[in-house]
Amino acid sequence: MSDPSHEDTLERALRALPPLAGEDDWPDLKRRLGARRTFRSRLRRSRSTLRWVAACLTVLLAVGAWQTLQGRRSVVASSGLELRTWTRAHQEAVQHDPLADPWAEALAEASP
Repeated sequence: MSDPSHEDTLERALRALPPLAGEDDWPDLKRRLGARRTFRSRLRRSRSTLRWVAACLTVLLAVGAWQTLQGRRSVVASSGLELRTWTRAHQEAVQHDPLADPWAEALAEASP
């Protein structure tokens, strides 16, 4: 068996040690481990995220292809045509009745 006085001496010596002070080495260790990590292992780690991205892109491309095959135009593609149509109708309405336009009416009221 071990000597009880030796255990007391060891315990006193351990208690007498100063508390650890200084900087934590964990961030440095983490940085060095990250530098050793290969590109392939990083890809393996983010595999589930890449699968989600690929699935979302596939769905978007499939919907776009389906709309194209159906002959539909997207809202973004048709907005230019709608804007030109609205502008032309607005200009024709102003030519027939200038006071129908709220901006023209405000200008007419403001001008002497």
